[in-house]
Amino acid sequence: LFPTAKMGSHGRTSAILAQHHQQHLLANNELAHKDDPPIQVSFGVLVIEKGKSFNVPLTTVINKSYLRPDEREADTPVVHRDGSSYYENSRAFSADMVARIGGSAEGNFSIGGEHSPNAFSSSNYNPNASSADRRQDSISAELLVSGPDGNSPMFSGQRQLMEQQQGGAAKGLFIRPHALDPNRLSRLHSVGPDALLTNGTLNAFKRTFGGNTDAMTPVASSALAIYNYMNTFAENGFEHEDGAAEGLGRMMQQLCGEVERTLKGEPRHAAIVSPAFVFGDIHGNFRDLHYFMKSLIPFGDLRYTPHRFMFLGDYVDRGEFSVEVIAFLFAMKAIAPDKIMLLRGNHEDTLVSGDLGNYGSTSFRAQCRNIFGPILGEDVWNKASNAFASLPLTGSIDHKIFCTHGGLPRYLGGPDKRLAELSREDFPRFLSFFQVPEDETPEQQRLRQMGTDTCWADPADDERMLDQFGFGANPRGQGVILFGSEAVDHFLDTYGYEMIFRAHQEKADGLKLSKNARVFTIFSTSAYVGHSNGAGVVMVADGKVRLIIKTADNDDE
Repeated sequence: LFPTAKMGSHGRTSAILAQHHQQHLLANNELAHKDDPPIQVSFGVLVIEKGKSFNVPLTTVINKSYLRPDEREADTPVVHRDGSSYYENSRAFSADMVARIGGSAEGNFSIGGEHSPNAFSSSNYNPNASSADRRQDSISAELLVSGPDGNSPMFSGQRQLMEQQQGGAAKGLFIRPHALDPNRLSRLHSVGPDALLTNGTLNAFKRTFGGNTDAMTPVASSALAIYNYMNTFAENGFEHEDGAAEGLGRMMQQLCGEVERTLKGEPRHAAIVSPAFVFGDIHGNFRDLHYFMKSLIPFGDLRYTPHRFMFLGDYVDRGEFSVEVIAFLFAMKAIAPDKIMLLRGNHEDTLVSGDLGNYGSTSFRAQCRNIFGPILGEDVWNKASNAFASLPLTGSIDHKIFCTHGGLPRYLGGPDKRLAELSREDFPRFLSFFQVPEDETPEQQRLRQMGTDTCWADPADDERMLDQFGFGANPRGQGVILFGSEAVDHFLDTYGYEMIFRAHQEKADGLKLSKNARVFTIFSTSAYVGHSNGAGVVMVADGKVRLIIKTADNDDE
């Protein structure tokens, strides 16, 4: 952070040069760690339950994880890429796609189109309506009605469309909603479509939450204002301040653009050095995220912590506070870009985070519109999506731990250039991995597939159907892979890593070791879609990997 009053071209050039210098130092430091002794896994696990912490043996967690199945919903299905009208017309939402959302191990999995009936169009928004009516209108697309069997719930808009397409009542088709109460996702302070941007709005927000920002750049001061506001939001029982929605939305517009520019100036492979904390999926769980960060950041100021933070993706969808999670993470990234590393997950994709049909009021796009109104909310979602496209797909810690959201990109034999390809400065910044232009070159298609693999792949539980390189078909859907022990061993041996940290799957205690304890799955949101799972975070320090588990809290705690 530079003590300049205004960030002109000279100030921005200096900041970029300083950032590249910092990245060069980090790269050299990471290589220096390469010859350190092998990383060890600590035999003690820190467990946090009802605000109290205690240690348990690692064997307790491992035995518990393996003696009971993970309580989790079917993993997010991949958008199908079979050349159907879904790709030719992104507004299409066919009954056939809805029918295949559940999928099967042999069939294609699908995610609903990004535009479902009644999905928050500005024509449905009435600025003269009461806040209660407006709040009801804003979730009209997700109101649940009885399914064809009288019990299975489905979204009302989807039922209407399916009845129109089938010439009668929809039969045999339903979508299982997530276990969150839609009323918990409504917001009281939504911004109307006629709201005007004024300097007074932004200055008032900065004065209230910006603190002492005289020594910071305008961008950093805006980020600090959002960071302080999100802490106030938590202190207020996770409720927004009256009249603060517009200021937050307008500043998020600026912040998303600045984070996008910051990411474009960083390497495509995010290398950091320990000590570091690693987070898996967050999925809109601001309660857990804020609890952890409040505990881990001394004095509430990132600049005073020796640790770095690696986030493995899936920040949005399925939880209550996707907007708030992105505001908090992006603010921290802008304040201390060398301390915060954000990787891309499969939900940082416009066809997933914008999927109103499948996720309803728990989708990131829906929550942007619900808080900020249809016009400002749509713009915040678009700007955040542009930043998502520049998130790195891979990272590493001390050149010993390879980090990614899903898993390893497929290998077909011959010279192994996968990491070199993923680290290319010109690696395409796809808004979605599933919107494929007709004129895309074979090379771009190959890179698109590599990006899809890193975000969507899973470890194989049963390796009997994998190929000679340790890869096979994934029940999530067409084009998605599983990877096994052979793939893990080859990758780690080729690139000199010792472990793989990945996320992407709910685990009973938020953590799971697999593939001869060389693959860590980290899931950092507890009580996921109403489950009783814990949230896991990993600390890497002093040559050891230490595990932290926060158990699920009850709603009344």
